[in-house]
Amino acid sequence: MWTTDGSGWTRIGGRTYSAPASGYIPQSNGGFVLIRGTDNALWANGIGGGGATGWKKIGSKRITGGPTAAGTREPAPHVIVAVIGTDHAVWTARYPVGNGSWSGFTRAWAPRG
Repeated sequence: MWTTDGSGWTRIGGRTYSAPASGYIPQSNGGFVLIRGTDNALWANGIGGGGATGWKKIGSKRITGGPTAAGTREPAPHVIVAVIGTDHAVWTARYPVGNGSWSGFTRAWAPRG
């Protein structure tokens, strides 16, 4: 995996089975690259003015495809990521929560059963 700040490309490592997603945190100098890792978990790497922070596994949910992500200002600047779990439901997590880390996963939608 590679990222750029506009002045050149930097290798940030990581492996994935699917396309990565990125989310920018509005009113900040950073965001995240998010991937489905080879262990079928969600992984995030913070990017911004200070470079990459390194890969961190987000929760313990197993996912079946690549993530999608978006940044928003409401109710406070944050990134929200959506994934499809092995149960075929859509799950979301967000950063930051009150303690400056990722939230746990919340089921946002489930197929009729």
